[in-house]
Parts: sequence; structure tokens; C-alpha cells
Amino acid sequence: LLTNLVNLFQPIIRFRLTDSISWQTTPCPCGSPLPTIQLEGRSDEMLWLERGPSDFVSCSPPSLQAQMYPVAGIRQWQLIQTQRNHLRIRFVKSPGVDGATVAADIRQSFRRYLDLERLGTLVEVTPEEVDMIPRTARGQKLKQIISEVGAPPRKVRSS
Repeated sequence: LLTNLVNLFQPIIRFRLTDSISWQTTPCPCGSPLPTIQLEGRSDEMLWLERGPSDFVSCSPPSLQAQMYPVAGIRQWQLIQTQRNHLRIRFVKSPGVDGATVAADIRQSFRRYLDLERLGTLVEVTPEEVDMIPRTARGQKLKQIISEVGAPPRKVRSS
């Protein structure tokens, strides 16, 4: 959990390290002059990618999130593992940004990471520009990393 106790009047309490936030540029509707944040989502699922028969690599949420940091022009994103070696990355681009450029930057960032993990061309990365990414059923948080595949049946190596 992340708790900021520097601001004793309004501490940020109960945010997990896997929560993703963004600074808001508009003033708080309550009239507070303090900076505001918006909780974007939580990424708490491990993904397992396959190098070969019985050779799986586990990818932690922070290692996957780190691939999105250098990509400019994204307001929101979500990574979905639709098949063992297929990652679909849905993104909402910032206004005035070219979606094709963002998609190319996402592919390039993930390609570097996958090459380091010796997964090279074994994993397909498909960026998908969308207008919005729906939040969870309770409407609270966007689940940022989702595996529709789950863990492999055998032991894995962590990255």
C-alpha cells in the first residue's frame, strides 16, 4: 500500500503499488487548490508467455507497465492476454496525438522487452486504439492487466 503522510490534512491512503494514477490538470470540483489525481486502474495479474514446450516466462505487472512508460500520447491503456502468446493492448490516445504513431511506439517498446526475455517474434503484440476502456462491474477501477489464459500447467521461471 502507498500512503502519503506529508500532507496531514488530506493524506493519500489505501493505494496499492500496482494502482495506476494520473495527475489531473483541471481543478478539483470541490474548490481545493491542491493537485488532484485520478485512479486509472489496478494491474495485479501475472502473465505467462511461452518460449517453447514446457518453457514459460512469468511477466509481473510492473515489468509490463514499464513498457508503457516511454510511450507518449496515451491517456489510458489496458493489456489483455487473449492467447498464450498474444497480447492485445487497448489504448485511448491523448487529444491531438496520432493513433498510428502511438501503436507503433507500443509495438517497439514491447518488442525490446520481448527480445530481452528471449521471446522475440514468438509473441504477437496488437495495439488497438479505442475511444474508452470500461471500468470493472462495480465501476471503481480499470483492470489494467488481464489474462484470459491463466497460468500454465507446469512450473514457470520469473522475469
